[in-house]
This record gives sequence, C-alpha cells and structure tokens, in this order.
Amino acid sequence: MANSRLCSISDCGKPHSVKGYCFMHYKRFRTHGDPLGGRTPNGEPLRFVHEVALHHTGDDCLTWPFGKLRNGYCMVRVDGKMVYTHRYVCELVHGAPPTPEHHAAHSCGKGDEGCIAPEHLDWKTCAENQADRLGHGTSNRGERHGQAKITEAEAREILSMKGIQTPREIAERLDVSPQTICDIHAGRRWAWLSEGAKA
Repeated sequence: MANSRLCSISDCGKPHSVKGYCFMHYKRFRTHGDPLGGRTPNGEPLRFVHEVALHHTGDDCLTWPFGKLRNGYCMVRVDGKMVYTHRYVCELVHGAPPTPEHHAAHSCGKGDEGCIAPEHLDWKTCAENQADRLGHGTSNRGERHGQAKITEAEAREILSMKGIQTPREIAERLDVSPQTICDIHAGRRWAWLSEGAKA
C-alpha cells in the first residue's frame, strides 16, 4: 500500500513530503526556521489599514508591509472581496468616489511602491491621474512603453519630415511600418509631440 502519511501540521491534510511536513510547510521551515513562519495572520492586513494607515500623518509614504502584486500595488480582503488597498484607504478617508471611473491617485507618485499614506491619496479622473504620472515621471508613454518601436528623437524626426518624404520612405529608413509613420503624422501615436497637442 502506498505511503499515505499526511503533513504533521494540524488541519493541513496535504501529503507528507520531507521531515514530516508537506512541501509548503517544509519550504517555510527552511526559509523561516518555523513551518508556520512567514504567514500573515488572518485579519492582520485589515487591522493594519484601520489601526496604522488611517492614523498615519506627515509627508512620508506609508508602505504596505504585506505581499504586493507584480506591479507593486497591493490588495486587502474586505467583506470577503479582494480590493486595492490604496483605493480602500482613499474611500475610508474621502468617501466614495464621485464616479466609478475615478481613480485613487497618489500625489507622491509611489503607488507602484505600495504607498497607502492617506494624505497622499485623492480621487481623480483618468486624465488628472495621467497628468500626475507625467509630472512624477512614472508614465509609460513614449519610449517608456514596453512596445515602443522608436525613440522620442525618431518620433520628432518623423514629424519634421511630414510632407517632405513619403511615409514609405521614412519607414524604410527607420525600419518601421508605413502605418506607424501615418499614425504619428495623424496624431494617433506620440500625439503630445505635435504642435498644440495637450501634454
């Protein structure tokens, strides 16, 4: 009969792997010296919001001390539902958003570092939030965008060549598609570089 031993941690129920523990509890034992180490107790993140974050004052950021998403933002479970922590804090401090489209924006520009300082949060429209990101240098437009094929200098050159060379000629020289050139000339890409475009 196959070995059916279970993890020695009560209520775990997973199969035994190493030293009496399942793989997960053994990994915690190796990392923390305790098979239950490294685990955030239930209710601790929500307690932190209400007892620490809401009483935080001053200009310094308050960084979320628990796990974060890949983008640096964090979430907390509220009434059985996972919500963005900064949005939840903003709602506790400033009330419900004026519209469902409003963002909980960071005046510090460090939302991607897990800041949840109440004084750094406010409801803003998407356009206002994007303008803040430009001011903070955290926007991913232009060269910062992961799919950018050209540099800002090349985009400016493309704009300067409008009417002088055909889109195909410019595209061949810069090794991009003619459609990219047409999109830039029409203001569908890199629009803020065009004269009179809004930043």
